[in-house]
Amino acid sequence: MAKNTGPSLNEINREVKSGNIAPIYFLQGDEPFYIDRIDELLRRHLLRDEERDFNQSIFYGKDARPQDVIDAAQRMPMMAERQLVILREAQSMDRFADLERYVERPSPSTVLVICYKNKTIDGRLKVAKLLKEKAVFYTSKRVYDNEMPRWIENYLKVAGLTIEAKEAELIAEYLGTQLSKVANELDKIVLNLPRGNSVSQTDIQKYIGISKDYNVFELQKAFSYRKADLAMKMAFYFAANSKDHPLPLITASLYVYFSKIYALHGMKGQSPRDQQKAIGVYSSFIFREYERAAKAYNKDQLRVVLRLLYEYDLKSKGGLGNKTSMEELTKELIFLIYQAGEHATAFNR
Repeated sequence: MAKNTGPSLNEINREVKSGNIAPIYFLQGDEPFYIDRIDELLRRHLLRDEERDFNQSIFYGKDARPQDVIDAAQRMPMMAERQLVILREAQSMDRFADLERYVERPSPSTVLVICYKNKTIDGRLKVAKLLKEKAVFYTSKRVYDNEMPRWIENYLKVAGLTIEAKEAELIAEYLGTQLSKVANELDKIVLNLPRGNSVSQTDIQKYIGISKDYNVFELQKAFSYRKADLAMKMAFYFAANSKDHPLPLITASLYVYFSKIYALHGMKGQSPRDQQKAIGVYSSFIFREYERAAKAYNKDQLRVVLRLLYEYDLKSKGGLGNKTSMEELTKELIFLIYQAGEHATAFNR
């Protein structure tokens, strides 16, 4: 997954551990997870514990001046081979470009780490051009929703575990795209399962707390297989556990699901592989469930469902003058979606 320009996290990790250390690391981009990981990697490997008190300086852009960072970086290390200077929140520093005179001639005994989060530097600036020339220049980009299952699979693979597509999709659906949050939850599994194991739904429920029987994928399956009893059983479960299954999360997940099914109806004549790629489903197994749902709901029925989801999302947020409880809204919505698949014309309002 090519999510970052410049060297990859693994490449930087290999170089640092082999002792090939750059004088400056410039870490920018809108995904803070990778930036934090490289920050941690450098702090862990460049100095021994007893060296940190005198040879590690950490600044924050909103509080520090460029000259403060330059003065620290130009000092000699004390009883150590090198010193480490870290500038966090560099994007908030006034006159950041004033660092260019240090970047032009960095100290050989200092490693300067610049964390420029949630944005990228203006490439036209002289300091940006110097950083690209003199530093390890790393840009971190966010992982999109449809890429999260693969990200989860790769994260666990590095830890010596495997996971099936359906389980990876389940975790991605419930945890979203905040990588630090997802990694923290996955680490609970990594710490408890021996290397070589495959992560099951039982493991996910035990260590992360996502029910293997009552989740949005089982609800989607109930709709596509036209199982009224299962759909309503899940409706009552979600309503009774609204804190763990908030209606806005349900509507958002179902809206993405039914939108993809609607898109499939416009792709007749295309190969299944092209259809799968177009709707952003990386697993062939998962895609077959979307194909089944497309047979269960025609375009008219799907338009009704999408309208229902939009309406109940507004209601769940206090719109449309709603006075119905969240629990009742959840049961109503799931019932109406199921009924829309049976009698679309009855809901064309």
